[in-house]
Amino acid sequence: MNFSINTNYPLRFFFQDVIRDSFKTFSYYKLRTLLVMLTITLSIVMVVMVELIGVAGQVQVSKELDQFGINTFWVYLNPSTHKQISRIPFAESPHYINTKDIQTLKRNFPHETFIPELFGSTTIETNNLELQYSILGTTSEAKDFFLLDKGRFFTSSDLNNPERVCILSSKAADYFFGQESPLGKDIRLFGDPYRVIGVLASKEKSLLAQLGLIQDDAQDRIFVPITILQRRLNTDNIKVLKVIANNTSPTLLSQKVKRVLELSHRNKVKFEVDVMEKYAEIAHGILNNIRTVLHLISTVCLLLGCIGIVNMMLISVNERKKEIGIRKAIGATELQIALQFFIEAVLIAFLGGGIGIVLSIIGAGAIRSYFQLDSLLSVGFSLQLFLLVLTVGGISGIFPAIQAMKKSTTDCLKYE
Repeated sequence: MNFSINTNYPLRFFFQDVIRDSFKTFSYYKLRTLLVMLTITLSIVMVVMVELIGVAGQVQVSKELDQFGINTFWVYLNPSTHKQISRIPFAESPHYINTKDIQTLKRNFPHETFIPELFGSTTIETNNLELQYSILGTTSEAKDFFLLDKGRFFTSSDLNNPERVCILSSKAADYFFGQESPLGKDIRLFGDPYRVIGVLASKEKSLLAQLGLIQDDAQDRIFVPITILQRRLNTDNIKVLKVIANNTSPTLLSQKVKRVLELSHRNKVKFEVDVMEKYAEIAHGILNNIRTVLHLISTVCLLLGCIGIVNMMLISVNERKKEIGIRKAIGATELQIALQFFIEAVLIAFLGGGIGIVLSIIGAGAIRSYFQLDSLLSVGFSLQLFLLVLTVGGISGIFPAIQAMKKSTTDCLKYE
């Protein structure tokens, strides 16, 4: 290998020679260089993907919270109280939230929205099979929580009309009607025909549900007006009351609603509240913990990349003693020798990191498309990546450069 440097060259010619000679060295040690570059590439990709997945997760959670309603909370009977009164049939129990309670709440909080929910189940006969299906009774105010694919949601007239109507999830529509449109057709629930007026849009399970924070089982249910289900069960009781805080803090309102209900029941029972804000904090906390763990892993990968560069450059310094001796003999200074190896380390990191950044941009496009997000890689973040790559290369090149400049000219020339 022919290496030369003219110390009388201007500085820019010196750096040109160094960079040219660095690429000659890389071509001579192809496999070693490629392996170290690969480590840096994977490290940078991991750093970027961790950041992008974290951002995408936060955005997705925010979107789902907006869909479920960040200002929403649920009120239901305290589980311990439920055990104490379990011997009383639900339909006859005076302890559950009932229609009278809801009217009291509407008088006390006229600007808030109250959506009662009642659960039931029925056996549906189809294809000579009997299938147990979950039924949810709700009101017209719940329409903002569901996305319809066909038909319409319940109206106030449906709640007051004795005609039996229902809304199917996309899963139920496909199961019971196949490729046919179910709108206007009947399905037998509780032994009676119910006319289908709407079908929910198909959707995958939400991230909040996958994290185990909320139940998102709309695709496994059939919906009916709550008044019809109450008549069927012969009760005014409901299982859960969903409340939308329009004009006040949901946390503050939840405590007030809870107190009104307990006073209405003469403090004989206790009620529980689940505020969506609590789930938002838990979800963001889980995502932050996941990001922290992944950041630690990516940091270890970067550290391994640094060690790889240091190891490669130290081996290179040892193998190129003869070259170092010749350079010093013809007038190269210790600084020039050190810069040769320092720049080589920076170039390896730069090339590996550059490939990593390109792959990260491609990955960012895929993540953006999947989560339907805006641009994820900002100019500022790209600049930080570039500086990170240079920092990794610089740190990795310091020790080998110092070792190279300390080599004795005489010892280096004697090396075979």
